[in-house]
Amino acid sequence: MKVVQYIYGLRTGGAETLITNYALNFNQNLVDLTIVCHYRLNTYYENILEKANIKVIYLSDYMKLNPSDSNPLTRKINLFSATRKILNEINPDVVHFHLSVAPYILFSAIGKSYRLFLTVHNEPEVIWDGKLWSTLDYLCTKKLIKRKNLRLISLNAMMDDQLKTIFKTNNVTVVNNGIDFKKFKKNNCDKKLKDKLSISEDITVIGHIGRFSEAKNHKFIIEIFNSYYKINKNSKLVLVGVGELEDDIKIIVNSYSLENDVIFLGERHDIPSVISIFDLFIFPSLYEGLPVTLVEVQKMEIPSLISSTIKKDIILSNYIWIENLSHNSDQWAAKIDKILISKPKFESKGLDDWDINQVCNKLLRIYSAEDGVNKSDK
Repeated sequence: MKVVQYIYGLRTGGAETLITNYALNFNQNLVDLTIVCHYRLNTYYENILEKANIKVIYLSDYMKLNPSDSNPLTRKINLFSATRKILNEINPDVVHFHLSVAPYILFSAIGKSYRLFLTVHNEPEVIWDGKLWSTLDYLCTKKLIKRKNLRLISLNAMMDDQLKTIFKTNNVTVVNNGIDFKKFKKNNCDKKLKDKLSISEDITVIGHIGRFSEAKNHKFIIEIFNSYYKINKNSKLVLVGVGELEDDIKIIVNSYSLENDVIFLGERHDIPSVISIFDLFIFPSLYEGLPVTLVEVQKMEIPSLISSTIKKDIILSNYIWIENLSHNSDQWAAKIDKILISKPKFESKGLDDWDINQVCNKLLRIYSAEDGVNKSDK
């Protein structure tokens, strides 16, 4: 089966992580996989896939496109043309696309019979927010559903219902964003990393992994840690990620005189090691799709305190505690203290369903229409 995974580029976001995991874990005897991206970005995932001999086509190489070209209209026209040409050459059985690229797929699918799949990686109202390109993407997605029987893949049951309502289709299924269980397993704390960060064994480490963006609520994370620090001055906050609000958050940290107790690690590719040094994971997001990081943290048996805005589908163990965002930082800090004092023995509640191998097998059944969808659907 020839499969194309199509995405803008291979940064280190959730969609890009998922595609990389698919590529590394699909049964190569069953799947002839090609990843098609708009631009070569010289990222960690690009290097990983190259070392694994995974076929990746960068349209920017193919059409001599430059991400910094000044004329966006010219870039888009070239990308429409390049996408159609490359997909014609590959002639795949399946095109599985991610993020807001439906216009390119609709143009390329004219007269073609490959099966189409779109994974919706965030809340529908966040993706299709009324802006010009997102509106075009929404309209093209509707046309692909109607004319090409596009199948939507959602991250959770609530999103599944939302998509069925928005697009007036039942051709939607839930597929978990699987993780590689071989990497994320309970083990002893990475003492070398702790030593490198000058964190002694008696320090309580509160951790967070996420892009510095409004949704992740970093300002409140700092407020929570400031409150917790008053309870336990023998503590550190470790923040992993990059983003447009990082400098603003550093200013807030300095305003609380916490610059010696908050550690900014930037972008990391040793996430299992980083998680291993956490005593508790803090995640007060304003909104989320279904954060795979919380699956990874639970798999490593690290307790997590999350906001009530996050979908309950992500509660896969008894190591998730929930707090309302209407509660102040002192209440959150008190909850952290209580969790760390009296955490129970770990119990899984469905974690095995997130094993990337199981997820890949399910996806292949969906691709080949063995899960009840008519194989002749185009």
